[in-house]
Amino acid sequence: MAGVRQSIKSSALWIAKIAIGVGLCWLLWDRGLLRPGHLAARFQAHPFLALAAVALHGAVFWVMGLRWRIVARTADLHLGRFEAFRLTLISLGISTCLPGNGAGDLAKGWVVTDRDHPFSKILGTMAIDRWSGISGMFLSWTLWSTVSVVLGGPLSHIGRWTLLVGGLCSTACVLAGFWSPQALRLLPHSEHRWLVRPLAFLRATLATVAKSATDRTILVKILAISLVAQLMIVGVGMLCVGVLDITVGPAALGVLLPTTMIGNSLPLSPGGVGVGESIGALGFSRLGLPGWTGSETILVLRFASASWAIPGLLFWMAWKKRGARQPPSA
Repeated sequence: MAGVRQSIKSSALWIAKIAIGVGLCWLLWDRGLLRPGHLAARFQAHPFLALAAVALHGAVFWVMGLRWRIVARTADLHLGRFEAFRLTLISLGISTCLPGNGAGDLAKGWVVTDRDHPFSKILGTMAIDRWSGISGMFLSWTLWSTVSVVLGGPLSHIGRWTLLVGGLCSTACVLAGFWSPQALRLLPHSEHRWLVRPLAFLRATLATVAKSATDRTILVKILAISLVAQLMIVGVGMLCVGVLDITVGPAALGVLLPTTMIGNSLPLSPGGVGVGESIGALGFSRLGLPGWTGSETILVLRFASASWAIPGLLFWMAWKKRGARQPPSA
């Protein structure tokens, strides 16, 4: 009976999140902030810019795969370049369909357990990889916010706030990453039966994190890769505004896109659909641009990203068809 109730609760929560995404998109459409006919016309007018956005976003995922490949080596997990790219697309595919990003990371780690690698160690490498991605986003946000303040104009009013938030978050993230090897000392020792296995799993995960974080060269390298990925995402954004025939500079995109990324990562709707577009409409309107420019830019950017989610889901289904295994507990 408890299992049935849990299933009903999970299904109801999933339906509610779909309803939130659909409701937000309908609201944007009703207010003229999402116009399917206009989007179709822009794609027809600039098909090569749209394809270039898709291609460049694919390069972003390739770079992200290379970043995780570097971290995985510290746990004696040796991945080929294409294998790391394929696993990154699997993570993207699952994250696009489910609210939040955690499910994609877990799916990626689950696949790697086929190599008989402890899931706890895999989770540790993904934690460091996720840290570098978030830190890179906040560092990039801080840099672009600084540029916006120096340039002045309408963007500088937003830039002052994002510089403060981005600077604080960047500092906190970088300090957390370099301090993480000390986290193992905080774990308590317990003889209680129900605590032994969870603590052993957490200890193995944090040991992998500590091993990666102890090597400062690796931390600096993956942070640099994350900054390159963020710069490439701004490039994707420039191609997207080109598709829509909108004039927006790279500094504006560098300031506004991280806010939509944060919104998309919230577990409110599948893949953040509707949430990112709403934040984009609000952000672009603060620059004196029509709200539709922001929501449609984010939607075109979502199209460029989701195009790579399709092969990711195909890779996932192919792995499941071969015979998926249950992830080990430690």
